[in-house]
Amino acid sequence: MRKIYLLLSVLAVSILLVAGCINYNQEMTLEGDNSGTVKINYTNAGQGQEGVPNLPFTEEEILAGYEGAGVEVYDIEIVSGEGDDAPTPEATYFIDFKNVEDLNGYGIFAIGSDIVQTITVADEGDTRTFTQTCTLQMTVEEDTDLSAYSFNYTLTLPGSVIETNGTVAADGQTVTWTFPLSDLINKTTTMTVTYEKPKGGGCFGGCASALLGSSFALFGVIAIVVSSRRRKKNA
Repeated sequence: MRKIYLLLSVLAVSILLVAGCINYNQEMTLEGDNSGTVKINYTNAGQGQEGVPNLPFTEEEILAGYEGAGVEVYDIEIVSGEGDDAPTPEATYFIDFKNVEDLNGYGIFAIGSDIVQTITVADEGDTRTFTQTCTLQMTVEEDTDLSAYSFNYTLTLPGSVIETNGTVAADGQTVTWTFPLSDLINKTTTMTVTYEKPKGGGCFGGCASALLGSSFALFGVIAIVVSSRRRKKNA
């Protein structure tokens, strides 16, 4: 009887240790027109357990999650977590988007009410502010060890960082945020960065200037040719 009790105690502790153990990694590159690419990677050692968000771990589930978002999801890689000796379930994939706000309400950015991530981009004169919030709802015992689990965000911007609550890299345009899982549970966390708008971007900027310059050059060549012909005719 004592052996059975000890065995049950060990099993109970093991369950608590894996409950809600989610790692999340997001690496985003944002262009001047708010389009870009994001790499998503996550694991969930507590998949299927009560009180733990169930994340999509099949290609079909992942693609279905972004249906209607107007984005392209590709290079999906899945590590199966089925079986007692199987590795922790893991998913990795890329998303191309025309507007970063198109991600709101889809895929990993909206796992029911358990994980809700919202992105906004606001113009303010010569600057632009990117804001992402993450709301995570999860049931975890107080003594659960979550020290090995975290949510990590990397954002590469099209302009220099002016102000942020993250960590700025040496290039001045990349910001990172790292949150231990224990700091995110049952609350909303905000990541924000204000950066310089890219100058001369798009065909209303650099392309338009180049086109205008080419036009002036062409008119100049035509004027020289016409003038030369007139002089020859007069002679």
